[in-house]
Order: sequence, then structure tokens, then C-alpha cells
Amino acid sequence: MRFTIFKRIASGYALIMMMVIFMGIYVTLKLIQLTDLNYKIAKVDGAMISMGEHLLESLFSQAGFEMKYMVSRDPDFYKEFTSKKAVFTEALQQIRILSDSAVQRQFTADILSQYNTYILLFEEESAFIKENNQPPRKEYLEEREASIARVDEALKSLIKDVRLKRDEKVHHSSTISYRVIRVTVVTAALAIGLGILISFYITRSIGKPVFLLGQKTREIAAGRFKKINDIHSPPEIKQLAEDFNFMSERLEQLDSMKLDFISHVSHEL
Repeated sequence: MRFTIFKRIASGYALIMMMVIFMGIYVTLKLIQLTDLNYKIAKVDGAMISMGEHLLESLFSQAGFEMKYMVSRDPDFYKEFTSKKAVFTEALQQIRILSDSAVQRQFTADILSQYNTYILLFEEESAFIKENNQPPRKEYLEEREASIARVDEALKSLIKDVRLKRDEKVHHSSTISYRVIRVTVVTAALAIGLGILISFYITRSIGKPVFLLGQKTREIAAGRFKKINDIHSPPEIKQLAEDFNFMSERLEQLDSMKLDFISHVSHEL
């Protein structure tokens, strides 16, 4: 079954529309993915790095208040130390909520464990100092330094991991952007090329038979009655060619009858 002109045009443009719809769906999905990645880079990873750096500052500030309290026994320094503890714990909990991998959650657990060890050491030494009215013991100072160093190392490891994941997301975001541009350009080029080919094919399948019909019409006008054979065209034009052949055949019969009539009249005269 041969396609009609309408079906040819509809099929061609339906194919182009399918390509455009595919491109639209693909680009939309990738834009959603890019939006999610950019949100994580800006809001999640950025916030975790900022809070991690703030925790480092808070840790050493708290350690400073701790030593001041140990030396002076001033309760104001103890209050500052306690307030820093609440801030540190709350910020660490927020980091744990934002963590999107088991590695980062393990880092936060290690930080909290080491930090609690440091706080416990301080509380025990503080109670000992109050009871015995003595300066901090050497053993405490050594354990304190080691505990703070472990918290510091765990925090820096967490920040390094978050930065690494952020860089991976930035690279992945760039890759997605490149793919979206490439798919958009290729699909648009294919759609344009396909549109040109379809237009050329449809125009050629219609124009050539119409030109042939015009040529045969001029031949009939000149008295040469010839049929159109083996015409490759849409069904509408093929039917028109068959009607043209039928008309040509009838005109040839009429012309033959006219010649016979003139010949007969001439003979009688």
C-alpha cells in the first residue's frame, strides 16, 4: 500500500516531532539532575565545609578557654568552655544530617567519639583540681593534646573528603552539561537534515509526476496521443495519471472518428 501525500507529510513531520520530544525529555531530565547536583554542591557540600572549618576554630578556641580555666579557676572561662561544647555538638549533628555517604557519617562518629573523650578528660581533671587544689597533671596534658590532635585530624579528614566529593560533583556536572549540549546540537542537526530530506522527497515525488503530466498534455495538444506508463508517485497523482490516460484514449478515438468522418464526406463530395 502506497502512502498518500497527506500520510507522507504527516509521517515525516511526526518523526521530526518525536526527535524534538525526545530531545526535550532528555534535556529536562538532565537539567533536573544538574539542579540537584548544583544544590548539593552549593548548599550541602559548601555548608559542610564551612561548618567543618568553623568546628576547627571552635575546637582550638575551646581548648584555649580550657587552659585558662585550669590556670585561673575562673568560672567564666568554664562557662565559655561549656557554651563552646554545645555549639560544637550541635554543628557536628548538622554535619551528620547533611552527610550523604557512609564514609562521611563514619568520620562524624569518630569526631564525636574523640571529642567526647576530650570532654571527659577535662571533666575528670577539673574535678580532681577542685578536690585537691593542684595544677593540671602532666598525664592529663599529654592525653589532652593527643585527644585534641585526633579530633583535629578527623575533622580535617572529613573536610578533605567533602571537598573531594564536591570536586567530583563539579566534574560530573560539567560532563552532563557537555552531553546535553552535544545531544541538543546533534538532535537539532538531525531534525533539520531530516526535514530537508523529507521536503525534498515529497516535493520530488509530487513535482516530477506533475511535470510529466504537463508534458503529456502538451503532446496531446500537438496531436500525439500517448499514455503515461510506470509513473512512480503518490496514489492521488497515480489516479490522476490513470484518468489522464483514459482521457487521452478517448480523445484519440474522437480524433480517429473525426478523420474517418472527414474522409467519408470528402469521398461523397
